[in-house]
Amino acid sequence: MATKTKKPLDWALAPAPESKDHFTLKSEYDLFIGGKWMKPCAAIHATPSTVMNQILHHLRRASFGSAAIILLIITTNVKGQSPGYEVGLHGGPSLGWLGGNKMIDASDQLLGPAAGLTFQYDLTNTFGLRIGVGYQSKGSRADVKFIDIHGNPIFTGISRTDLDYILLPLMVRASFGNGPRFSIGVGPYAGHLMRARHTWSGEGLVGGSEDLTANFERWDLGISASVGASFSLVGDLWLSTELRYDKGLNNIGALPVIDDGSIRTNAVALLVGLIYRFGDAVQQPPVEP
Repeated sequence: MATKTKKPLDWALAPAPESKDHFTLKSEYDLFIGGKWMKPCAAIHATPSTVMNQILHHLRRASFGSAAIILLIITTNVKGQSPGYEVGLHGGPSLGWLGGNKMIDASDQLLGPAAGLTFQYDLTNTFGLRIGVGYQSKGSRADVKFIDIHGNPIFTGISRTDLDYILLPLMVRASFGNGPRFSIGVGPYAGHLMRARHTWSGEGLVGGSEDLTANFERWDLGISASVGASFSLVGDLWLSTELRYDKGLNNIGALPVIDDGSIRTNAVALLVGLIYRFGDAVQQPPVEP
């Protein structure tokens, strides 16, 4: 039987089509840092072409300090936008209520004040990180009826529980538009209880109050969500409006609660204030001739 001889494979390759005729490179490039071309302080590295065995161009290697600056610029600048900052002062009414057990679930909302100072760092032109410190009154109120031993009503009154907090919010915010500029935000908050008090008053009833601070935990931990809009007034000064909802997540009751329940805070605040923005935009890199 005749044996077939395999034809050897032809491994000859076609000429490489790569060419540098369609682009132009300078022989050397400096470092572009912070919107400016800067002279390097370290070595020069050649970039060879593996096809033509020629040096395409030379690159400057940044020193450790330059590399750190470049990394900072990359992580804090997107779409040509430099880091921006804003400082704001806000205030307005807050509607608070308590929940977590069958007794306080039936109580009414309590109207009180809210105010705060905020600082925001713009990670990009859209997203920012806001921190702040402020005051907010939370709690609840209820209409109570007093009856005699026969079940006949004697008089009615109002019972209030006021909780005064120092709030420390941390929020990620997304903003859209130029003027007006709309925003949404979400993030955790921590509230430190300064004072808790119970007051009562009513027709035919001698009013009074008592301190209940010892009956509550010192910290109220929760999450906040907000929507808002800001309007340019003059220069870098803006008018800001924001609707914020705070949801307490932990039990703030320091004493046993009926039916093994809990006491948790809720609040909605309408905040109006002024914002001052500062920070310059980074221009696009210039094209070197």
